[in-house]
Amino acid sequence: MTLNTTTASGGSRARGQAGYSLVEMMISMGIMIAVTGAIFQMVADGQNGFRTQPEIADVHQRLRIAADMIYKDLLSAGAGPYVGDNVGPISQVLPAVRPGRYGAQTPDAEHTFATDRITIVSVPSTQAQTALALDMSAPTADLQVDTLLAGCPVGTPCGFAAGMRGLIYDMTGAGSGYDLFTVTSVNADQVGHGGSNPSMSKTYDATVSRVVEARQAVYYLDRNNNQLRHYDGYETDLALVDDVVGLEFTYFANPDPTSAPQPATGLANCVYTAGDPPTPLLAPLGGTALIALDPSQLTDGPLCGVAPHRFDGDLLRVRKIGVEITVQVGREELRGDDPTQFVNVGGAISGETWVPDYSVKFEVAPRNMNLLQ
Repeated sequence: MTLNTTTASGGSRARGQAGYSLVEMMISMGIMIAVTGAIFQMVADGQNGFRTQPEIADVHQRLRIAADMIYKDLLSAGAGPYVGDNVGPISQVLPAVRPGRYGAQTPDAEHTFATDRITIVSVPSTQAQTALALDMSAPTADLQVDTLLAGCPVGTPCGFAAGMRGLIYDMTGAGSGYDLFTVTSVNADQVGHGGSNPSMSKTYDATVSRVVEARQAVYYLDRNNNQLRHYDGYETDLALVDDVVGLEFTYFANPDPTSAPQPATGLANCVYTAGDPPTPLLAPLGGTALIALDPSQLTDGPLCGVAPHRFDGDLLRVRKIGVEITVQVGREELRGDDPTQFVNVGGAISGETWVPDYSVKFEVAPRNMNLLQ
């Protein structure tokens, strides 16, 4: 006898071969879609990471370069000659830092205050340190240097060479006058300063003047091209770092007006009247902690120096400089539309693909600007 199992429709199938219900199919499809979506999301996140991480590393690298360059030059600001007579920081007689872009080409007006540019002056480790042998006959005259001064290298005008940046200054007192120049020619005992150099601001007296090699470093923000630029004060002005969108310098001064370089008893300089002791012309700022100077305090005088290099006397009591640098990602499609995170907004539509602007802040208290004589 043969036994058959018959379905309602008249067909037949073996036991244990029943199919999935519609509900089971929908559940399994939902699980499959969720898993697939998660996989795609992981892939998308990975792709975003591959796009943004190299850009973030590049932003950090450019920040490091900018900060390192400025930090090193600020650290040496005010360093002076160490050979011969009248050694010591040049910050005792002239401003080691100035809030502007100064040099032979298109300088800012004297007595300028700008937060996004700075001029730093120092004397490097060098043998080119001497004095004038003769008074200058005119502001354009070559410098007759003293080649017999102790430490001067034999066979050269005290180590000076064409292309070297130089500094001549009057040691009579703070604000008595100084000039930065590039050496254009040398012979046995003369240093020339023609070419693109402007004329000296005055004729210097041999008995009170020093002539030294100098380092002039000018940093400023080119806002039109989003660049941090470096100028050597003569003819070389180069882009140092691209995609810099913020640069700010803050000048911290000793609030005590007597912290500025003082003249000898009975004499005066640009920040003191003659007296016993000399009377300060700078205003007391209150307290004992260093205080950040505002634009009015760095443009209200007293004026020091000789035109066209006059400067505010408060610069002679600056002891610390604050720096803030902001860098953006170079690719516009990785910048979002939030102005709190981007100086220059971009077209990124997802926060996961944003590379926000990064900033670094630091402060430098140059040793030579904190030494008192």
